Amino acid sequence: MQWHRAGLTLTQTWNTANTLETKIEMSDNLAKGLKAEGIFSFLPATQARGAKFNLHFKQPNFHGRAFFDLLKGPTASIDAIVGHEGFLAGASAGYDVQKAKITGYSAAVGYQASTFSSAITATDNLSVFAASYYHKVNSQVEAGSKATWNSKTGNTVGLEVAAKYRLDPVSFVKTKINDRGVAAVAYNVLLREGVTLGVGASFDTQKLDQATHKVGTSFTFQS
Repeated sequence: MQWHRAGLTLTQTWNTANTLETKIEMSDNLAKGLKAEGIFSFLPATQARGAKFNLHFKQPNFHGRAFFDLLKGPTASIDAIVGHEGFLAGASAGYDVQKAKITGYSAAVGYQASTFSSAITATDNLSVFAASYYHKVNSQVEAGSKATWNSKTGNTVGLEVAAKYRLDPVSFVKTKINDRGVAAVAYNVLLREGVTLGVGASFDTQKLDQATHKVGTSFTFQS
């Protein structure tokens, strides 16, 4: 149900797990770009209840979010990102009200241009660092790389390189290999409008004589 003048939307759902959920959304009422939503759930079988309150605030150069679980903890999770002329910076943090402590935090910086982008992230309480680079060479070829370092586990740096090649307007192939010798290849083709076939395989090049390899296929339907 929608009330356009008030900017309110009410959504009620009932799923096969017999969970009743009510979502109330309010957009652009208190401030332009601010969206508030309350999500309330009830499971009759166990009398379990849930109550969450979320905030989204979006401006041309800023996007911030806050998620509150009112009955578990209560806990809060907040993240925000700012951008200016291609440069981006963001951070996130979690807080447990009952324990009165920060449960986690992370940060990231990056730069985005029309044909390439790069980013440096620090996650898991600033203990896992990753640097990534993506480049669109032309309309057919894309390439990327990523380096990861976990300060808690040692000095080893994990490396990954990947590439994507568009064979024609309806199909492409992707490949990826990491420093552990695990290589992956995937092929996607549009069979008809709304139906995509995907075939992929992963091989451990250091254990070719062992049953560590994976092969899979998928169909994606879209309308």
